[in-house]
Amino acid sequence: MLRRAKGSASCSRPARERRRRPRLEPPVPFRLCGLPGVVHDVSRGGLSLHLPGPIAPQTVLELGLVDAHGHRCAFTARVVWCEKRSPCRAGLEFVNLTARQDAWLALRFLGWLAPAEEEEPVAASPERTRSLLLRQGVLLERLASRPGAEEWLAELEGGQRVAAVHYSSLCGPLHAGQAVLLNLTALALDLGTGGRAFVVGPLCPELDDYPGREAGHQIKLRYTPLQHRVRTVEDPASPHRDALVACAELGGVPVVCAELHSQMAAAALAARATCPDLQLVYLMTDGAALPIAWSRLVAVLKSAGVLAATITTGQAFGGDYEAVSLPSALIAARAVAGADVILVSQGPGNAGTGTTFGFSGTQQAEALHAAAALGGQPVAVLRASDADPRPRHQGISHHSLTLLGRLTLCTCTVPLPAGEDARRLRTSLAEAGIIRHTLAEVAVE
Repeated sequence: MLRRAKGSASCSRPARERRRRPRLEPPVPFRLCGLPGVVHDVSRGGLSLHLPGPIAPQTVLELGLVDAHGHRCAFTARVVWCEKRSPCRAGLEFVNLTARQDAWLALRFLGWLAPAEEEEPVAASPERTRSLLLRQGVLLERLASRPGAEEWLAELEGGQRVAAVHYSSLCGPLHAGQAVLLNLTALALDLGTGGRAFVVGPLCPELDDYPGREAGHQIKLRYTPLQHRVRTVEDPASPHRDALVACAELGGVPVVCAELHSQMAAAALAARATCPDLQLVYLMTDGAALPIAWSRLVAVLKSAGVLAATITTGQAFGGDYEAVSLPSALIAARAVAGADVILVSQGPGNAGTGTTFGFSGTQQAEALHAAAALGGQPVAVLRASDADPRPRHQGISHHSLTLLGRLTLCTCTVPLPAGEDARRLRTSLAEAGIIRHTLAEVAVE
């Protein structure tokens, strides 16, 4: 069944594939119903079909997909492109995908990526599905590298190929042709990992000596299969312990606390532009990504000399320095890394739920409190946007209103862009009853 929608009548195929989500490549375990044709490939956002004849772009179709076990799900899809010949291929995007439809696709992705010997009828209830998807693969080619992380092309047992991230601090160097265990969970669920799997470790690790407590004995990712030891600044074996113990407060050092990882980078660049000689130290908390090596922003800022040092705290790991707690990390930034300005945020991958308190950026309030308690100058970065399509984040985000209005008990400095934007933001904060903080207008380009 199809419905014609208003739009261009062109049937040309795009010069390059623009789909951003990982897909199931042919042959795929789906059968098309309700429309003559064959499924070529499918992703969580749409699918490509072989059709007997062309269909005009913007045409809306009602179709069904049937999996290998006979389970069917109906979808609405819009034609994005179509070849001008018969037979032809066409690319479609799903329209108004419901939570049930998305869950149906997610479970099929999990089933497709699972080893063949583990295949079984897909459970209808989410409670019966596995929460962790592991699979063996072989590393084919190193695609990219940055400090602490490598990206590899890996081939799974069934022949599918995926991009996979390897953290060298966890299991050492790897090489092409090596058999590894891969975590495909986020890839199968189409989560925010850029379409990448993660290397858990080699299947046959080389046996070597494992240093004793002199190399550190604090554990991060505690009580998980990937728990590993680090030498923190607090460790008795650390050369920085004495400096840490001797320092009890921050002495007025500005502590710029942001909700989002990208805001940290903007604040760092602004500080460096204002005073190129500032020693900027970034403290990454454990609210989002735990390995700091996942952040391309940090790699770029370090290589450009914008950040002098990094500290990972809590369960986050991989910084130039490791710390057990947020207050201890703040002291280490000052006493060990010599910070003139301390920047604090979670890593990439902020989690939000659309509820008042259900977002990982609440750690911004914890950082502001710790900075104030230790004699630093707490500076709160405001989250505001005119471009975010979500109403709850337009203007001042409801995250910032919650953080500054209800969760932050100390008085903070809140920078605002000078001019009309500052007046508009001041009004929004006042209307929300947020009046106890110091609002400081700063020049912007």
